[in-house]
Amino acid sequence: MSDRFSRQIPFLTQDGHDKISSIKLAIVGAGGLGSHVFQQLSYLGARNLTPIDHDRADASSLNRMVTATAADIGEYKVDILKRFALSLDPSTSINVIRRDVRSPEGMAALAAADRIIGCVDDDGIRYFLTLFAAAYRKPYLDLATELGEGQRSFGGRVFYMIPGTGCLLCHGLLDGAEVARAYEGDGDRQFRKSVYGQPVEALLGSGPSVVSINGMIASLGVTELMCEIANIKAVDGTAHRSYLGTFGTVVRPAYGPRQDCRICVKVLGRPEEARLEALIVEPQRA
Repeated sequence: MSDRFSRQIPFLTQDGHDKISSIKLAIVGAGGLGSHVFQQLSYLGARNLTPIDHDRADASSLNRMVTATAADIGEYKVDILKRFALSLDPSTSINVIRRDVRSPEGMAALAAADRIIGCVDDDGIRYFLTLFAAAYRKPYLDLATELGEGQRSFGGRVFYMIPGTGCLLCHGLLDGAEVARAYEGDGDRQFRKSVYGQPVEALLGSGPSVVSINGMIASLGVTELMCEIANIKAVDGTAHRSYLGTFGTVVRPAYGPRQDCRICVKVLGRPEEARLEALIVEPQRA
């Protein structure tokens, strides 16, 4: 195993490789995007990984979860990731969290991490992770794929939030209506069901997912993270990259953050202002 990293150390340097090996990374979401990210981090030599996801793999996972096989249907996705990492290096430290990240166990795992990586489908969880990262001043890498209706558009984005330089909310990357639906009370949910004739979960369902597009966004994100950790290049403010698949290009959006953002002004470094406990969706397991 002594030669395992001999091809990447000339680029990363030994110091950069050692930093990647030792840093604690929490990966929220273990599906299409998360499995790609976890796989690449494992190949890079990251040895302190905490995947967080309460879902189990099903038959539809096999079109995009790159670490899964048919025998894994019914297994927790985080356990599938753990098995993969240990197959590469049995000494890797993998702390699996089989819970929603908005649980006491999930929050404790985020607090213990040096970097947070979000590979989730809905803006309710993105909002929670944005609040947490700002409150505890933790760098947060958010990844998202976007597949438009009827193949008219496809692509995704990478947003590396360095607390104090802007966040997903002030960059206009969170859907306020979706966030509100994710945290509405039982009364509001029943009212919505009576109006629309369907549960709120149907309105927040996952969209289409294609393995190659997931891999493209995951590679962009892991490269930004790798370069920042290994000091290859500094994050230029808040790193925001968009992949426009229809045109085959990666662009850097020109707009910047709002100056009156509550998260960046009032929540930054102040956990009490984030009120994260109000967003917990699962009780602590006995």
